[in-house]
Amino acid sequence: MTDDSKKPTLQLVKDEKKSSKSLAHEIVEGEGVAVEKGRGPSQASQLVALAREKYEMFMSEDGRPYGVKKEGANIALPLRGKAGLRSQLALLYTDSNGGAAPSQSALADAMTVLEGAAQAADPRVPHLRIGRHNDRIVVDLGTADGRCVTIGPDGWDRSAKSPVLFRRSGAMKPLPEPVRDGDGLARLQTLLNTDEEHFRLLEQAGIGSAVVLPLIARGQVLGAMTLVRAPTREPYSDAELPLLEELARRAALSVDNARLLEEANEAVRLRDDFLAMASHDMRTPLSVILANIQLARRKLAAGEHADASRHMESAERTTQKMTGLVGELMDVTILRAGHQLPLRHEHADLAAIARAHAEDYQRMSDQHRVVVSAPDTLVGEWDASRVERVLRNLLDNALKYSPHGGDIRLDVTEETDASGRRWAAIAVEDEGVGIPEDELPQLFEKYHRGSNTRELRGTGLGLAGSRAVIEQLGGSIEVSSRLGVGSVFTVRLPANAAS
Repeated sequence: MTDDSKKPTLQLVKDEKKSSKSLAHEIVEGEGVAVEKGRGPSQASQLVALAREKYEMFMSEDGRPYGVKKEGANIALPLRGKAGLRSQLALLYTDSNGGAAPSQSALADAMTVLEGAAQAADPRVPHLRIGRHNDRIVVDLGTADGRCVTIGPDGWDRSAKSPVLFRRSGAMKPLPEPVRDGDGLARLQTLLNTDEEHFRLLEQAGIGSAVVLPLIARGQVLGAMTLVRAPTREPYSDAELPLLEELARRAALSVDNARLLEEANEAVRLRDDFLAMASHDMRTPLSVILANIQLARRKLAAGEHADASRHMESAERTTQKMTGLVGELMDVTILRAGHQLPLRHEHADLAAIARAHAEDYQRMSDQHRVVVSAPDTLVGEWDASRVERVLRNLLDNALKYSPHGGDIRLDVTEETDASGRRWAAIAVEDEGVGIPEDELPQLFEKYHRGSNTRELRGTGLGLAGSRAVIEQLGGSIEVSSRLGVGSVFTVRLPANAAS
């Protein structure tokens, strides 16, 4: 007999006619949680219901949680990540709720529940590209519908669904399907990066045999090199492959070195631009501080104490902004030298920090409405000054990159992961210009500037420094964005030391 109490999984009976809300009711009630009459289940409950209806959760042998469709391609999706179950689940929820998207906190809560379900399930082994099934080798073609090729003693065959479970990596690309008709030219055309016109020129020149070799440097595929022989010459043979592979290796090394040189030159240019921008950005607040102090002194001499106080407050705010810029420069210098940032752990209330900064930034803009959702307190042992700097950087960006105004929302929550560890999370959401999807992976790199925000001034250091601080505190920072709609930056800090 098994002890069901050790497996807190939720048993669902599949019914295609049930909506995500009705399934969510079953989950909530199955866990002994009452649902108030007239009110539906929470977003998190609906997300869990959708996931449990369409996916099976499990842990790999190395302890990573995955989900695989009950019907469809035999492909394991990681629960989190850009191409993981989290994004698929958000899309499913949006489609089934008339276009209404789930909140980030609801997605986080749902992921926590699904990780628990994965831990309770029997572990499985997802293969990468190649697996074995009985006496046959199975090759994943990397297509969205999960097609594969099986190879055995009796030859090979194509299959619409893999008999083994595969997972995908971010660098994996689809493979061309093998053909049986012997049309070598058709196969060659699919492998070459050329259009129809240029390929016809190759045909006219005469192709007797060809070899396509990958250009690989430092573990990355940079491209492919194609070698062609005329029909009058002997076809390429296996004996020549070592020499050809060495030629491709050296060609890849040359291409990689050229690319590294270009990147180094670009880094020097960005550094020079940054130094020029930083010197300008420091000179401006110094002028503002001096002007406010001079005005305050005149007002005091004239007995106008209220006006003097306002000028001093303006000078103080500008000084804090300049102090933050100097702090970013110091942190980047420390990180470039390969050292850890000196952190001072102290008792800090994330909810109070969020509310205080929301008030400050609300006074800075008449076009924006800064809204806070937070518990009374959410405390932990963090470097409060650096956490505040991270939050100021996110709020600065939210104001800067939403020039037409709108709401800026700060959402402070407490989360618990599948292992029972507590996390303090703060999300900063704006309604600004958004970030191009292909630039999200480089967003936290030093000196990176978005291609759609080049006209807005910035050092390109704030997010890089913020990630370094948060990761050194044992947390994480992530971003989701839609171009023209806005962005959400979410910071998570360990709250296990909180009271």
